[in-house]
Amino acid sequence: MNEHGLFVSLHVVMTDNPTPDEIKPGMPFHLVARIALELCRTTQEALDLLVHIPHLSSLNYLVADPHEACVVEADPRRVRVLPYGGNNDENGVLAATNHFRHPDMRPLQGRRHSSNSECRLRFMAQSADDGPPTV
Repeated sequence: MNEHGLFVSLHVVMTDNPTPDEIKPGMPFHLVARIALELCRTTQEALDLLVHIPHLSSLNYLVADPHEACVVEADPRRVRVLPYGGNNDENGVLAATNHFRHPDMRPLQGRRHSSNSECRLRFMAQSADDGPPTV
């Protein structure tokens, strides 16, 4: 999180390897979040950056400020955004785990299994629906 209240997290997504003609120079994942936090004040600014930079790896980025949130699904081959609301969140929870959810991104996972990641997403959504844990 930066001094403006912008939060960025990253989550690796295992995909099938790009073909040689799909590989282009891109930004290493460990710099993407840092650059967003250094240069951006809002989710919209970070979204604009993350959608337009070339990505070297397949990752999901959860981006949030005090007023807005989204998940950016990034791969060297394409980038898509899941805004908060509608069909992109479960039980009012927007989360990023280790699988792509956008229909344009799912094919990039190929034969990679995502059942554990999908289970974590459902658990987070259900946990939020159940309320805070009791001690």
